Amino acid sequence: MPKLSLFRRLGCAALLTALSSTLYAESLSPQGAVLSNINIFPDDSQHSISKSIEVGDAQVVETYILVQLKEGSLFKKTSTGFAPLTGAGLSLSNLNLPVNNGSIAFDVVSGSFFNLLDYPMTVYLGFLDNKGSLYFGAFKLTADLETLSSWNETAVRKVLQAFAFGGFASKSQIQTWATMLPSQAIVEMLTLDTVNSKLSPADAGDVLEHPEQIQVTDPTTKETAPLSGTVKSLSAFWSGSDALNPFTKADKRKSYSLEDRRGAERTWRQAVNLRGLNPVRQRVGFWETNYHFSVNLDADVGINNYQMARYYDDINAALAAAKPYQDVVSVAALSSAVAIQFNHRRNTFDNTSLVFRGNEDFAREYHQIFFGILGNYNPTYHEEVAIPNTAQLLTDMPVNLVNGRLDEVVTFGTEKHHVAPLDILNTSIAGETAQTKLNALSQIAINQAESLQNLPIILIRGFADDELNEAKIKVIQSAWANRAQKDLLKFLQSYAISTLFHSNSRVKYHSVIDRYLLALNQMTLSNAESYLDLYQIDGYSKEGVQVFRPLHDVFGGQTGAEAADSAEVFRAVYNRSTQSASVNQQAALEENGQVVWTKDWGSVIASTGLSTSPSSGYTVQQVTEFLWQRFMADGLKNLGELERLQLYALLATGTDAGYALDPNNAERVFTRTDLSDDAVLKTAMNTWANTALPLGGNDSPARRSANANIGLAINFLNALPFIFAQEGA
Repeated sequence: MPKLSLFRRLGCAALLTALSSTLYAESLSPQGAVLSNINIFPDDSQHSISKSIEVGDAQVVETYILVQLKEGSLFKKTSTGFAPLTGAGLSLSNLNLPVNNGSIAFDVVSGSFFNLLDYPMTVYLGFLDNKGSLYFGAFKLTADLETLSSWNETAVRKVLQAFAFGGFASKSQIQTWATMLPSQAIVEMLTLDTVNSKLSPADAGDVLEHPEQIQVTDPTTKETAPLSGTVKSLSAFWSGSDALNPFTKADKRKSYSLEDRRGAERTWRQAVNLRGLNPVRQRVGFWETNYHFSVNLDADVGINNYQMARYYDDINAALAAAKPYQDVVSVAALSSAVAIQFNHRRNTFDNTSLVFRGNEDFAREYHQIFFGILGNYNPTYHEEVAIPNTAQLLTDMPVNLVNGRLDEVVTFGTEKHHVAPLDILNTSIAGETAQTKLNALSQIAINQAESLQNLPIILIRGFADDELNEAKIKVIQSAWANRAQKDLLKFLQSYAISTLFHSNSRVKYHSVIDRYLLALNQMTLSNAESYLDLYQIDGYSKEGVQVFRPLHDVFGGQTGAEAADSAEVFRAVYNRSTQSASVNQQAALEENGQVVWTKDWGSVIASTGLSTSPSSGYTVQQVTEFLWQRFMADGLKNLGELERLQLYALLATGTDAGYALDPNNAERVFTRTDLSDDAVLKTAMNTWANTALPLGGNDSPARRSANANIGLAINFLNALPFIFAQEGA
């Protein structure tokens, strides 16, 4: 008898009998015969997994590899690849693997095979001895998010760019996160509460330092409660007359009212730019309401700012409460904003005549847009049963007039609702109201096969990766499907510290709003600057986009790829960096002859730990590298010599390199050859690099000039291709 610790003997006839009776391969795997499982990660290299097993004194005649997919399909490995093990192909394929030193090395799989299969899969390795006995064992081959090992400051900054509009964490806090285990750091970095004091600490003395001390009156209910950080609460505070309101001018306050056409948008964009409020919450809420569950204030259907604010706030509240994602979808689907956008608020069902009156618009979009269920599982059933029945589910849910305005919430009735259970997604969905039924349906939809395939891809494409290939898609699908509870935050947290996110094959193109607000947050050094609106918080509108008014209506806002491909967008960016260069150059503000604000980049750079030069200033090279990492977050990967040339010149002289070298040849075009061969240019560049910028001390003309030059450098950064997209590594 061979000495085998992991294998059990089984006759070949038993295997074939089991296969012919369509039993899954797990039924053949004896308890205890399980090899170590393997998690694979798809990258650009060729994959190879090998297992070596001891054979003892058995005389090996044939060797086999079988693979069973998640749904039960079996494949056998052949000399040329893998073939289905069904029908006439039930016979196993002998791989003729040799025995070396009492063991067999099984080359399980290599190359692109991983890309073609569903995970997890079970791999069976076996051999037949000269007595006709089969020995075999099994292991799981899974594809899940693999935690990053090279966690550092750049990795932290990439996460904050993708999920927090850059955030407001201090240099020391970023360094602290970089020294922690990724799994520990990420739960501090990415939260969905109203406040995250490590990511966005409130300025000392600012009203957001102690929001609980500010009482706000709800414009709808007239009830008073502490400032909560919701769009509705912030709007009421900023548009009101409280003495602590940082906006002192009446017209400015009025612009934040939900009665103003763009009041909800102005409130949201101001919140994104403020320390003391959680930018992750704003980033996620923005994507959900402007892309995934998109509704449009400009649609000719009557949605108002109160409904939009409620929609945004309710979705964020559900996410912050860690509700399962299917419950978050239900919150959106049952909202007043959605009921008005798709007009199913008028849907009715007569339970006597069995007549349905209404439309199927949202019934279809609930499946396709909200859950990614396209109907490919059974097109006829989907179109003729699931969609019509979902439309009948969405009955008797009017949006009533309250004080002359459509209400912020839906009223769920029973008289005009389809009271009987409905067959949807091959499940009987019962409930007294549309709310009860839809909540029940969402529990089924989240685990429907197409939803498990498509929804996680919708999420990851939306937040982080426009270059998903088949291999990455399989891993993301597997990671989502393997979660017993579909919690969006935990899913994004695990993805944000994975090798999949921090991969050089990941590319996310920034939409205009993402790019603009990311740069704005890095430019704004305090809430005082934000309240003054020095850098045109709404400047993205000049590039043809608005918040809560998505470019593609219910199909979502402008994509990053669209922004990157748009000549109009680039023209607007170029004009802002040239014709409007003075916006970012501002270094002081005076009112009635009094200086009310001065720019102080020195205080921020000092917190990074950079040493000053002998003349008590930071060198141009130091400031260049600080700014590049702050805005690009790439570890200086793309900071080449040509980029350094222009940045050094702007910071040291306040003009570009061509003008600084020769005003009579200001349009000179520089090449990398010039940088290596032109001695005058090399000398100038070295001189600029080592020039000290007087950023410390009290306000002075020299300090203002240095801060203004930093604004010019930021203009240059904002017009570079690197700021239009983020690479994973």
